[in-house]
Amino acid sequence: MRLDERDRFEAREEFGFHPLTDLGLTQVILDNRRTISRVQSRLLVPSSFDTDDGARTRRVQIFGWDMAQRVHGNIMECVFTKKFRGLNVSQLMQKTWANDMRLGEFKKVKGETSRLEVLQQVNPNAYVLARDVMSPTEDISTFRSVFVRFLIETSKKIPLSRATSAPTVIDASAPSTPPQYADSDSDSEELMLNATGYVLGTQSFDTDYSRNPREEDIRNKVAWAHLSLSIEFLNVVNPVTGEEYQQLRWSGRTDYCGPKHAQRNASDMMQGMLRWEMLVIAPALNLVSLSIE
Repeated sequence: MRLDERDRFEAREEFGFHPLTDLGLTQVILDNRRTISRVQSRLLVPSSFDTDDGARTRRVQIFGWDMAQRVHGNIMECVFTKKFRGLNVSQLMQKTWANDMRLGEFKKVKGETSRLEVLQQVNPNAYVLARDVMSPTEDISTFRSVFVRFLIETSKKIPLSRATSAPTVIDASAPSTPPQYADSDSDSEELMLNATGYVLGTQSFDTDYSRNPREEDIRNKVAWAHLSLSIEFLNVVNPVTGEEYQQLRWSGRTDYCGPKHAQRNASDMMQGMLRWEMLVIAPALNLVSLSIE
């Protein structure tokens, strides 16, 4: 896989970036998992938090996705969940991982992206990237982020009562039922489903220039956007019946430096997820359909 890369000197000069150590990478991943866990606990179950301090929370079903989004000030949080049958979570993960590392492919999901460069390969499953996204407003011309893109394996137990949504089979527009609770790893007397798969995470972190912006960046209206994102690919199996389905979940928390930018990002996130589904999921579903026929 050919990637646009910067050497260490260029990365330091352009972004104020210093290479991550293994310990630094671990801390970034832990920050991501804690943030995503908090977002999911807030949004998977409706509560007073939906409207606290003037927050706006939207819960809808679109094309089979159960969507929850909350905007409060600069912050946008979201959880999108959908279930399928007949998908290979490993292949979906690999395709998404490869596409998200290349500007030409990434622009198909987020078209305003003007730059996507690798600053460091920490290990085969963790890269540091820099991204510039064009802004349509006058106050900010470019949103810049330096982040870790990482891939980890995951496993958990899901109570049967919390996995009652009907999976999508071929028809990507089939509606589903909103999840009533967050997934749980706790022991329970009820039947627990076995879930295994992958998490593709994105976690931004501060650099010298995000802490202390350069004069030229201020002059050029460059703002630093903070990202905590996760795409979870799970294969879920009922150990008694052997029935299985696939669950995909997008979760995230972003800070785009202002309320109007947070509102715009909420719309962009939903549209980007649907474009990703058309690029990655729809072809796989078509293959399932052809094999059935």
